[in-house]
Amino acid sequence: MSTIKPIICFLAALMIASCGAADKGGGNAARTAETNALLAGLAQSTSQGIMYGHHDDSVYGHGWKFEEGRSDVKSVCGDYPAVISFDLGELERATGLSIDDVPFDKIREEAVNQYE
Repeated sequence: MSTIKPIICFLAALMIASCGAADKGGGNAARTAETNALLAGLAQSTSQGIMYGHHDDSVYGHGWKFEEGRSDVKSVCGDYPAVISFDLGELERATGLSIDDVPFDKIREEAVNQYE
């Protein structure tokens, strides 16, 4: 346990440092206004502490699946994680389900919910 924390901190610092490495001029003309707003919000949030992410957080958890507004992280911490990821594996098969057996329609719905 004592060696895991420094490794996680190092990787987090490396990821944060690499995000701005290519953009020293303060802006990128190819970015949309939404992208610039997202980056500004992330920069502001990281100044307040560590951001936590959780895969498929709002689609299933411990003892539940596909319950609207539910999240294990939210149940424990009072809010959704800062970052939620979803797996798009098997999108090419047109089965309608991800590699995690989550309907792609549900993934889209949750991505929109988190964006809003």
